[in-house]
Amino acid sequence: GGTATMIGDPPNIIIGNMLSEYLDFTAFLINLAPGVIITAPFAYAFLRWYFREAFADPVLVADIPHLQKMYPITNRVLLVKCGAVLFCVILSFFLHPVTHLDPAWVSILGAVWLLTIFDLHHCHEALMTVEWDTLLFFAALFVVVEGVGELGLLRAIANVLSDMIGGMEINARQEAALCLIVWASAIFSAFVDNIPFTA
Repeated sequence: GGTATMIGDPPNIIIGNMLSEYLDFTAFLINLAPGVIITAPFAYAFLRWYFREAFADPVLVADIPHLQKMYPITNRVLLVKCGAVLFCVILSFFLHPVTHLDPAWVSILGAVWLLTIFDLHHCHEALMTVEWDTLLFFAALFVVVEGVGELGLLRAIANVLSDMIGGMEINARQEAALCLIVWASAIFSAFVDNIPFTA
């Protein structure tokens, strides 16, 4: 599911920002959604087979009144405001060809908008719930990746792959390049996380 949209996961966001001149939110969805739809039944079948013991249990019946008591909506006005902001943010993603705003800026504007309509006096409480350690981890990760790129390691790997593809026959070059890039990505991503690998 996260693969289909530009904001589905961090690698998609990185790719979308790098190709923002050529690819907008709608085009990203149009190009990737068919592949996701095709593979979804196979993924569901595999998960159902892998977790067959859990699926063998009787169907769980959700006790809605009990869940409502456990997780009550304490501020319906704020819920409506958050829903309105979320709708505007998603609409802005689809209006990228018109507004030319990057998804990152749209998300930041949505977050600031939420903080202002929440309550400026309790803004620090909302900021305390942000996982700052995770954000700092990703920031440091991008610094490391940029450092490796400046050292020329990534360019050296790309040159090796390019030379391998260039040494093949012209008629078979495209298929070989696709196969080589897919397998190289699969092997490298086994050792490096997908986020720094994409960056």
